[in-house]
Amino acid sequence: MVRKLPMLGLKCSINEKQILNRLFYSPDLIELHLNEYDLNNLTQLSNIIRYLKSLEIKVYLHQPHTFEGKPLDILSNDLRSKDYYVDSLLKLQELSSREEIYCVIHPHYSLTKSGTLPDENKIIQMNSERMYNALWKLSSRSLDRILWENSCLGIFSTENPLWTSHIVKPLGIRLCYDISHAFIGFNGCQNELEKSILDNNDQIDYFHVVDSRGERIHDSLALGKGKIKWSTLYEYIVSKNCLFEIGLSDQFDCKPMIDSFEYLAFIGANESKE
Repeated sequence: MVRKLPMLGLKCSINEKQILNRLFYSPDLIELHLNEYDLNNLTQLSNIIRYLKSLEIKVYLHQPHTFEGKPLDILSNDLRSKDYYVDSLLKLQELSSREEIYCVIHPHYSLTKSGTLPDENKIIQMNSERMYNALWKLSSRSLDRILWENSCLGIFSTENPLWTSHIVKPLGIRLCYDISHAFIGFNGCQNELEKSILDNNDQIDYFHVVDSRGERIHDSLALGKGKIKWSTLYEYIVSKNCLFEIGLSDQFDCKPMIDSFEYLAFIGANESKE
């Protein structure tokens, strides 16, 4: 039986040279990683989205990582940063709804207060409840175009033993599940990673496919360079949309992403012959 191939999803900014490099490989999907200045010209962003869609490419957006150089956190005590987080999210929801695409949002990043998991179980539960409440409050605004991405560490990550049971499932939110982030959160445990994907499968709409050594560092490795066993995850990945979000030394050359796609496709083709 011939197995289904993974989708070729590539990441870039809205820089024209980066986009042209990705288009050379005829991708199925492009995820546009935005910075805070990109949201000042939504007409330009809409034109880029429509151009890519005219080529029959699925388009995803990714909310800016920072505000004034500092990583975003939905539970931030900085009111200006928190206001920017909500305002940019709602702006991207509206744009995504109008253009019939999706947008990836992090509730927090690792280098934030929410990105550090406390040692005490009581405080972990309290912080998980705060995260649940913040997301519940936002979800009342109908965020049907938003996919929530798990971080490497912290409250909204697999490092938190309450992430699925106390946040994801009670809210019924849709996930962009980053496989390398989850592996890092589980300290490199393949069994826990597989259980988590199975447990959250109904919530997962979209995968970020990236390898990792599973250490407490965001390494963003090409497939085969880390410790994740991809053969056991293959069927889950090809059942969803996905992006090969490999770290690039040169943002104008996405060949490492193509190599990772070919690595995974080779696994699928090889096992289909067994």
